[in-house]
Amino acid sequence: MLATRSTVIGSRSFGADPKRAAAQVSGAVRGLQGAGVAASVKHFPGHGLSAGDSHAELPVVAQSRKVLDSTAFPPFAAGIDAGAMAVMSAHLDVRSIDPGTPATFSHNLLTDVLRGQLGFQGVVITDGMNMAPAKRWSPGEAAVRALNAGNDLILMTPNVGQAYDGLLAALRDGSLTRARLVEAATRVLTMKFKLADKPAPQMSTLNSAPHRKAAQDLAAAAVTVLRGDCGTPVRGPVTVTSSGGRDRTRAALSEALTAAGVRVVPKGGTVVHLVGYGDGPGDLRADAAVTVAMDTPYVLEKATSPTLLATYSSSGSSMAALAGVLAGKTRPGGRSPVPVPGLPATTCGT
Repeated sequence: MLATRSTVIGSRSFGADPKRAAAQVSGAVRGLQGAGVAASVKHFPGHGLSAGDSHAELPVVAQSRKVLDSTAFPPFAAGIDAGAMAVMSAHLDVRSIDPGTPATFSHNLLTDVLRGQLGFQGVVITDGMNMAPAKRWSPGEAAVRALNAGNDLILMTPNVGQAYDGLLAALRDGSLTRARLVEAATRVLTMKFKLADKPAPQMSTLNSAPHRKAAQDLAAAAVTVLRGDCGTPVRGPVTVTSSGGRDRTRAALSEALTAAGVRVVPKGGTVVHLVGYGDGPGDLRADAAVTVAMDTPYVLEKATSPTLLATYSSSGSSMAALAGVLAGKTRPGGRSPVPVPGLPATTCGT
């Protein structure tokens, strides 16, 4: 929920300011659960404090407990205070609290801190147990360790049968108590019963005209200028390029630009280059007049384009909003939620 330098979390975080992130987390939890959808705040105790990718390694969170209390924990506390039904634990080595133990398997973090100090009473869900830090143990042993640490739900175990057998064996030999298993099951059932009492989500609103209008308005308000003039149209014709695997997004922007009156050509035009989640300096283009970050703006730190924009999404609504800015029809009014070294924290306003 909070990101400082993490490119892994990217737009899955509300930003680097704990107070702003806390307010947005609270609003998101109330909005989701008011519509009958359980909210899960993640990744506890704060993946945004590490630049590592927990899919492939065990990232280290080296910050002091004092820093965690003032930066990582407030957004989680806000989500808990707003009534979040679930918290997802993270595969992180939090050195100031339980060094060497992934938080997913840390009783100190999940039981002592999350439940004891932050007061969370809902369901704790592991991060994917098919990720590298969790696979240091067999599926059975990992499941037992996760429940003993304080998790109530096991997510994406590599082998359900082995996980089940491991839990059953642990119950029989006493390494997993019946009380802990009953506690976990009770929390899960309680969440289900609470959701059953709420109105069913109105799925018919998805992609309705008001829904599309809200998405378009939000996307338009989010477009941010990190370098360049505000509202100056790109000089046509335009060639849209992207890093690998983004053919559909590139096509969506090309179509939106055409609809906005900008001529799009396969090559030879003013280059507008799209980058997104997982991209780095090697995915940038030196000849791009405009580089657009569709996820974390951190990738723009090394971009040399005279104009740098951020949309925080690659959705159709975001590409339509971006086309409006590039065509000079819309003034970009967004503000980066994270500081990017070398780029001023300015905003064009609305």
